[in-house]
Amino acid sequence: MSAINVCHVISGDLWGGAEAQAFGLIIEIYKSREFNVSVIVFNEGELREKLIKQGVYTELINENECNIFSLIIDIYSILKKRKIQLIHTHGIKENLVAGFAGKFANIRLIRTHHGKGMLGISSKYVFLERMNAVFLTHRLISVSDDLKEFLLSKGLPVQKITTIKNGIKCLKNNNREFMSTLRWELGIESGDFIFGTVGRVSSVKNQKFLINSLPEIISKFSNVKIIIVGDGPLMQELKTLVNELSLTNHVIFTGYQTAVTAYFDLMDVFVLTSTHEGIPIAVLEAMCAGLPVISSDVGGIPEIISNYDNGVLFELNNMNQFINLCLLMLSDDELKKGLSKRGLEYVTQIQTLENTVNNTKNIYQEFLL
Repeated sequence: MSAINVCHVISGDLWGGAEAQAFGLIIEIYKSREFNVSVIVFNEGELREKLIKQGVYTELINENECNIFSLIIDIYSILKKRKIQLIHTHGIKENLVAGFAGKFANIRLIRTHHGKGMLGISSKYVFLERMNAVFLTHRLISVSDDLKEFLLSKGLPVQKITTIKNGIKCLKNNNREFMSTLRWELGIESGDFIFGTVGRVSSVKNQKFLINSLPEIISKFSNVKIIIVGDGPLMQELKTLVNELSLTNHVIFTGYQTAVTAYFDLMDVFVLTSTHEGIPIAVLEAMCAGLPVISSDVGGIPEIISNYDNGVLFELNNMNQFINLCLLMLSDDELKKGLSKRGLEYVTQIQTLENTVNNTKNIYQEFLL
């Protein structure tokens, strides 16, 4: 049986959890040789560079140089040139323009919703996503059951939605010399206890809450530091807050990093304070690194963390509860070891990228029989 021609369409303007998950999915499907994979991106950036480095056929259509009609025409041309049989999109704009191109080319389309996206912003986007779902899309993939319920609440058709949870392939960082240098560069001393988080510095990631928790924690454990890996629109605001709270010796901002695996190895505990998430890749990566996880109980997170089993959960913005959990991690080594062990077992046995890929392949085959 000849390989099936699939085209992924994704903006590629940022590198975050959605992009990391899409990249992992694309690469594993590409390596399987069951599918001839093409990718269309709308921006130059890390995603495009990584795909090209892996040998995946990648076309750039610069969205800053095109109007919506020329985007549709250019996508249509690529679909025909590559003899695409199935389209897989990863965003609202991608769904719209590739959906029309697919209609003209008579090609079916699958869409992954990686999070709430634009649906929570205004009724205009709700209408657009409903149109996408009803007229341009043959199957919708939600990355969590919680997100599926949200999509249904916005009027997206129940018969089209399938949940395929994000998965991960665990990789280890073994460069001890680099780790030693990194600790020195960041001013991390041997006796420091590090709470860390990874993600875009934005309101939804809620790092401000994390910083505000620190004064009470260091009043009891002065060796505590937090490391914030990432960049974003609230970076300067957070740095100002750190100065106002006199925490400059306790908070480390790394800025944007392409290889975050090494930074997990600096941490003693991973924390996520987000106001909403689908299935956050950063939490899965932390479990792969053998870290105990403290997370807000929002979105799809309770679907992957069983409280006090493979992580601990706190109510969103409940400061006292969060601080108490941090203090517990500082004083209970056996709890940390147990959470770490069961978290690693979870991501290597259950929440695997292999499962995500196989479930996605099954949907591909369903539409091509």
